Amino acid sequence: MTCTTPSKPIGTSAIIGNTYLWSPIAGLSNSSIAQPNASNAGTYTVTVTKTSNGCTQTDAVVATRDTSYPIANAGIDQILTCTKTAAIIGTAAIAGNTYSWSPSVGLSNANISTPNTGSTGTFAVTVTKTSNGCQSTDAVTITRDTVRPIAEAGDSMTFDCPHVPLVLGSTSVPGFSYHWTNVAGISATDIAQPTTDTAGSYVLIVTNTINGCISRPDTVKINWINCDCEFLVPSAFSPNGDGINDALRPLRFCDNYSNLEFSIFNRWGGLVYKSNDIIEGWNGFLRSEEQQVDSYIWTLSYYDILHKQKIFKKGTVTLLK
Repeated sequence: MTCTTPSKPIGTSAIIGNTYLWSPIAGLSNSSIAQPNASNAGTYTVTVTKTSNGCTQTDAVVATRDTSYPIANAGIDQILTCTKTAAIIGTAAIAGNTYSWSPSVGLSNANISTPNTGSTGTFAVTVTKTSNGCQSTDAVTITRDTVRPIAEAGDSMTFDCPHVPLVLGSTSVPGFSYHWTNVAGISATDIAQPTTDTAGSYVLIVTNTINGCISRPDTVKINWINCDCEFLVPSAFSPNGDGINDALRPLRFCDNYSNLEFSIFNRWGGLVYKSNDIIEGWNGFLRSEEQQVDSYIWTLSYYDILHKQKIFKKGTVTLLK
């Protein structure tokens, strides 16, 4: 008897003129026929009586049961990631067993012991022992973790005066690794928050070491500032409308100043131009009247923020035509 055949007939075909009596009767479909069905394991004895003369004969049969179940093992639960895009489920096949997976969608083969899958969900395997039809079932769950980290290179910054190194990036996250490109001038390329004393654009890429997912690159721009103030004034200009040197203005080599004042005087000390706007410049006119070719005196004053002092400069310029 097996899982698929829970009872089996015992005995032989009946002979006319004989009667049959089986013992024990437990587990038999009928104890007084020649071939009852036995559903219990054990030794059954049949006594056959010939009705015409009352003679008897006895025999015995042993009924056995094979209902040993196979072991179903769908394997351990697994997680698909950015680097692990498929999983092998189940365990090695055992001779004499057959395998059937459900659902079959997403599996490379639903009728082998270790199919491959790139899908998520719960997959159940039914293992059948072919010798007795007994079945066992087990299940495995496949999930997915493909969440990408976010790279935060930081906000764009400009150096202060005096220059001190600036900190890039943001606080490190456990399980993340960091990689900076355009690395000239930064203190380290593999930490979350390196420092730099060099202007430029720095790109950060973050990797989640648990699932292998990589962030989109993020860029931070570090702007230079010229802390050592210097202004130069040309020695001549030609306001003739040809688009070349038509205006006189200071040439700035400085980022850290305030309270600028630029003035121009004629040879008699008369003020012909004054401005706090370094971009504007003098066009050679005074109250709509074109000034003559001559030498003029200029003065320039400003406050140097780095050195915390007021600077005053003076020189001459020639107006040409």
